[in-house]
Amino acid sequence: MKHLLTILFLLPALAWGQSGITVKTNPRNPLDVETVYSGMLARFSEPFESKLEREGMPIYQAYNNTNLTSTAPAPVTVANNQTYFSFTPQVGTKVWIEELQITVPEALTIAVQWQNSPIAVSGFGGNYVARRVLPGVENRIPIRRFVPNNVTLSVTQVGNYTLTAGPGTVQIGFTAGIRTSMDFGRNAERVILKLHDSILDGSGPSSWDDYFDVKLRNRLAKATGKTWEIVSKGKGGFTSASIDALRAQGQLNVTQADIILYEPMMNDTDTAAYSANLSRIITWKQTYFPKAFMFVIGITPRSDAQEATLAQLRTIAQNKVAAARAAGDDRIISVNMGDLWASNATPSLYWSDGSSPYVHPNAAGHALGDARLWQSVSPIVSQLP
Repeated sequence: MKHLLTILFLLPALAWGQSGITVKTNPRNPLDVETVYSGMLARFSEPFESKLEREGMPIYQAYNNTNLTSTAPAPVTVANNQTYFSFTPQVGTKVWIEELQITVPEALTIAVQWQNSPIAVSGFGGNYVARRVLPGVENRIPIRRFVPNNVTLSVTQVGNYTLTAGPGTVQIGFTAGIRTSMDFGRNAERVILKLHDSILDGSGPSSWDDYFDVKLRNRLAKATGKTWEIVSKGKGGFTSASIDALRAQGQLNVTQADIILYEPMMNDTDTAAYSANLSRIITWKQTYFPKAFMFVIGITPRSDAQEATLAQLRTIAQNKVAAARAAGDDRIISVNMGDLWASNATPSLYWSDGSSPYVHPNAAGHALGDARLWQSVSPIVSQLP
């Protein structure tokens, strides 16, 4: 009976094709089933709030102050549909917001709007909720949901209004939002943990499918026959020191990581600091995810004088990886993208930036990065857990 109950417990998971479960059968006793639970099952069973904090990145605040003034003796007026607050997440991300906090100089009627213009057909794609907000208190409007990267959450004025108390300020925003990858909640069988700056933070192509980390996810799904998802730890403007700070705070210790992309480099200016930070990340990987493969990326070119420093950083990365491999860890691999195009190339060919310095790859630049990365990933696919 014990073995039968064990098999019945496993059947749903096996039907889902969740290869994170390993089933070993004793040939002399087919009902002697041994189950090995992976990090995948731990992720599946983790409470939503805990998983959100573990896999997300904190956004400490997003506020906007609108000063309502006029030239005396004209009255202070607010036009219908004036925008007080607008928030749209970066490409490839979504942000969990608990509530909006609103303070006003006098009673106003405002509208909370969800706008998704690409699918804005009648009765679908957006909504509008009018609320009366009062002065002297912090008005709180519950949200408790994700704002995905294709949606804008905004707060606007309802109707033309003349302030009776004269000039004042409307402050609207949220605190303690948590940003995740758009993949959050997929409960895929395998995980790519990306440690990154703006290169993989939605600052290039307008479609997430064009970024080389997403292209890698899709290639792995096809090559392995398993589902994959991306867990994102990073932000535009980050350096290797920023990622190291997350490491020191324990914020990189997600439940599961099968492939780690270590990408921060573009904003680093101190070669010694980068070297030390990369050494600590290598030690962290070997301690917490010894079976994972980590790909250390020598980032794509940029157009200004900082490219000379990047060239040094790419060499440091290659040498650090070579030393780790010589010491016996062949699951750390260097991927140099610094020679994919020239730093003085025609900007529109490879970069998405509208003016110098040209830093962020466009879709064509990411396609080259994808091809280079896959050259290093494809040989180890058969070794993935």
